[in-house]
Amino acid sequence: MSTTIALRFCAGRFHATPWGRHVNEAAVEWPPSPWRLLRALVWVWKHKLPDLLTTTEAVELFSSLAGHAPAFYLPPATQAHTRHYMPWFKKGPYDKTLVFDAFVAINRDDAVSISWPCDLPGPMRLKLETLLQALGHFGRAESWCDASLVEGTPTTNCHPVEDQAQPSGNASEIVTVLCADASSAFSNEHIPKPKPAKGKARNAPIVLPCDPPWHLCLDTAQLQKAGWSDPPGSKWVRYRRDSNAFLPKAAPRLARPEPTFHLARFLVDSVVRPLVTDTLAIADVTRRYLMGIHRRMEEQRLGIEPGTSAPGQCTSSAFSGKAPDGSPLSGHQHAYFMPLDLDNDGRIDQILVVARCGFTSVEVAALRKLSTIPTGNDHPVRLALLGLDTNIVVQTGTHWVSATPYLCTRFPKKRGTKRDPETFFKPGGNILLLQNDIQRQIAFAGLPQPTQIVPCIDNHNVFRLQRNDGRAGPRTIDFMTKRLKERHGPERTAGFFTLVFPEAISGPIALGHNAHYGLGLFTAVPAR
Repeated sequence: MSTTIALRFCAGRFHATPWGRHVNEAAVEWPPSPWRLLRALVWVWKHKLPDLLTTTEAVELFSSLAGHAPAFYLPPATQAHTRHYMPWFKKGPYDKTLVFDAFVAINRDDAVSISWPCDLPGPMRLKLETLLQALGHFGRAESWCDASLVEGTPTTNCHPVEDQAQPSGNASEIVTVLCADASSAFSNEHIPKPKPAKGKARNAPIVLPCDPPWHLCLDTAQLQKAGWSDPPGSKWVRYRRDSNAFLPKAAPRLARPEPTFHLARFLVDSVVRPLVTDTLAIADVTRRYLMGIHRRMEEQRLGIEPGTSAPGQCTSSAFSGKAPDGSPLSGHQHAYFMPLDLDNDGRIDQILVVARCGFTSVEVAALRKLSTIPTGNDHPVRLALLGLDTNIVVQTGTHWVSATPYLCTRFPKKRGTKRDPETFFKPGGNILLLQNDIQRQIAFAGLPQPTQIVPCIDNHNVFRLQRNDGRAGPRTIDFMTKRLKERHGPERTAGFFTLVFPEAISGPIALGHNAHYGLGLFTAVPAR
């Protein structure tokens, strides 16, 4: 039979400097010395559970453990340290000195086992278990531990050299461990005798240097003051330890799914920032540059000579809105490019790229690489990626106002079975046409129907935005509403509106023709 104590270090660290070594040597005690463990158990007995043991019972219990050199099981560990600049005050109030804090790093779930080849009586075993449960730390105060007795015969891998029953092995090294000497650890021959008090304090009770007066209980300051090189009552025992006891072992890498990003936010910087009326042009060139960066990265990844990939082979579906065969995607899940005028000063501050389908890893790399777009003048626009987000919600509210013109998705029809009402062709009919078209687009987007669709017009019944400073904002005619390939097409009806929903909805909201290029963008405003 044996008596085995298991120590689990809650923080995964064991802090202890071996006897005779300076803390700044960054040396660690491994295995933990039985001398240190016995002292810790005596401290628990005297300070936490003084009524658990009598002095006679304590000597019987601790001498049973001190009478044998235990064997250890040392789990995989590595040696580490931290560095701290501590106040020293030697050269002034701001003087500091560098201190090393060395420790053994182990897995929190791994236990260090200490096994003595002796069997304790049942009552004494129960009392030892009670002492171990009250042991909050072992080593320095930051070495929090959970100690317990273990039943059965444990596995060990660190043994005294004199233990001939254990194989020596080839991959081992010799270390010395401080153990208690049962014949002298509990005696008091070298305990300093207290000096009798004099004067007014002569009647004061005599304070013993240590309690109980054992060699085991002398503290370090007393030993150093007396000039002891080794503590009386102790002995050094040579142990055979695995030479790879501190071999670093890489932790298994957890297979974490890569997050799918749906939104990228860019900061716009330039000598002269582009006007908000150039929203369509800025969004279009941003899309083209992103598609070019993505194509070149895909060609490099696939080992294709630059510029020789087949049509659709290296095309981004999220950026282009097309399948590899060139057919348009349905459902508006691909990217929206949204230049924003956040401070309402008439110039673009940021650009959002939002895709409900999410970005692939190559598309994310292309977004990270985008840094500059041309504007056709001497002031190129510099872009800084502010961040990527897995959430596409930017704003929430019940009142949404146009930030860019809403372009009608169809043209009014005067003839045919699907002709529009005559009111669409009378004065003010453009407003009715746009309101009808907005309702259709909101239904296609799966949003609740608004209770109000209020046109933003001035005193002359002209669509116009309002700025924060009260000045009149741009008109729909001031905005670029045609892409390059649409330059020969007819003009579409455009307007600004305020949408009022019965309940708060999340955005951004972009509706109508060229909504993927920043037009038809609505922003949330506080309810009036």
